[in-house]
Amino acid sequence: LENPTLTINGNQTFSVLLTITTTDGCTASATQDVTINLGPPNDQFPDLYLVCPGDSVQIMPAGDPAFTYSWSPSTGINDTSSPQPFFNPTETTTYTVTITAPGTDDCVVVETVEVFVPPVIGLVVAGGGTFCTATTTLTATAAVPATINWFDANGLVFTGETFTPPLSGTTTYTVIASDTNGCSETAEVTVSGGLVDIQVPDTLAVCLGEEILLSVTNLDPNDDLTYLWSPAAVFVPGTETSATPDYIETIGQQDVSVVVTNQFGCTTTETVHLAVVDPAIDLSFTSMIDCNGGTVSFTNTSTAAFGYVWDFGDGTGPNFAENPVHTYANSGTYTVTLDIIYDVSCAEAFSMEVMVEEPQIFAGFIYDITECSADAAVI
Repeated sequence: LENPTLTINGNQTFSVLLTITTTDGCTASATQDVTINLGPPNDQFPDLYLVCPGDSVQIMPAGDPAFTYSWSPSTGINDTSSPQPFFNPTETTTYTVTITAPGTDDCVVVETVEVFVPPVIGLVVAGGGTFCTATTTLTATAAVPATINWFDANGLVFTGETFTPPLSGTTTYTVIASDTNGCSETAEVTVSGGLVDIQVPDTLAVCLGEEILLSVTNLDPNDDLTYLWSPAAVFVPGTETSATPDYIETIGQQDVSVVVTNQFGCTTTETVHLAVVDPAIDLSFTSMIDCNGGTVSFTNTSTAAFGYVWDFGDGTGPNFAENPVHTYANSGTYTVTLDIIYDVSCAEAFSMEVMVEEPQIFAGFIYDITECSADAAVI
């Protein structure tokens, strides 16, 4: 053939021999190497990529390094001649890439790639600080629709915009807001404080010669506590700032208070009622029934005693007066008991039976005439 057409598959170099024969039978030959470089394929790259604000993405799959690449614009791309560049534009950008086979200006492919940058989530977290409350309120807002998750050191603790965590010690929460594009923003917020959570006895009572064992139990392991007992004069000097102060026992009743403060400046005050009973305590009483027969007046004749409690034996409940007056609803015999409100070893209750009955009262009289006359008589 004078002008043959060949189809070549694949890049290759081969030799071509051309022989020309004239009508006279004369011949001439020429040999030449032919190098074939196929053109670049179409659609090497996806049409759309997503880049979250502040992030970057590398194009996948990579282009063929056998071709040359020219990307434009040059903003937001790390290498305009790379077959696999990184994109990090600040806004949605359409990039054009010109792909050329080496050794030819005709084998050129032009593609476009859009790199979509969604709006900034704009996560804002508020509410951190130190608080002397049981809980606090934390809020997280976003400029676009987003799912907001709260994490502590152990994992996810809450999902939503408004979180009310309990307060104990110091806790840092990591907040992650994720939008519908799969992008996310992260922030941290730290809260500390909380109520001072302690336990003290309501009442302690002993007999003189025994020891009152005062103590404060810290129920929050995240708190470091300080103590101040008052009045200070009733404690051994130096122990009024201890969780277990040394009380100076004297006969009688007394209320003592302790102010407990944690490392965040939060405080609470508790009161303990103390009683030291005289070992010589002796409980006794007398009773007198009123004329109506149902009301009884009790006279307390106890010695070295205080903190009285009466049981009138009729199921009406305790009475704490020193010398009570009690009205019985029905006649009968009742066992009345006088005790003290403190459970101590040196005090023994005193009981006595009281008989309640209608009084037997009869009216009558006699008379004598001591003088008489026609006009009057003296009786």
